[in-house]
Amino acid sequence: RELRLREHPHADVRGPELVVCRLCLRDIKLSTKSAYDGFHWNKHIERCQRRTPASRIQRVQRAVELVSEHYY
Repeated sequence: RELRLREHPHADVRGPELVVCRLCLRDIKLSTKSAYDGFHWNKHIERCQRRTPASRIQRVQRAVELVSEHYY
């Protein structure tokens, strides 16, 4: 299961319970009961890939603005 997640081009695996989506930069929590369980990741990436690139860019830009406001 771990290898399958690590080979996905849009997954940045951070541990047995966390993957970061490279498309939208969101943290995706995986199951705490089973290491590297891809169920939540598969649901997320299915939805995320259907979103338009423009909507993903807007989401990331808004996140950067929020972080910038908080730290500056």
